[in-house]
Amino acid sequence: PIAFLFSPEYLNPVTYLFIPSRVWVGIFYLAFLSTVGAYTFYLEGVKRLDASRAAIFQTLVPLFGVLFSAIFLKENLDLFIYPISLMLVFFGITLVNIKNRKKLKKD
Repeated sequence: PIAFLFSPEYLNPVTYLFIPSRVWVGIFYLAFLSTVGAYTFYLEGVKRLDASRAAIFQTLVPLFGVLFSAIFLKENLDLFIYPISLMLVFFGITLVNIKNRKKLKKD
């Protein structure tokens, strides 16, 4: 969201004066509030869970991103690639859980 401010159209300082306040609010929201909020929740989750469990949830983020973009933004969902990626993510989660169980049994 901030990158467009450095594009050639906006390099003229006078151009910044004509950007509507709604746009500035949107930039602020996207750049700071949503990003800071997401990382705050993630770090709070890592405090309450160990890092390996938090990483499991982190692997699901792209899948939910694609799914929610299909639902809310009416994006096309590739019905061949999405199930394959879903299986790969769940396979990775299963591998992490198997390794964690073996590690816990040794301790």
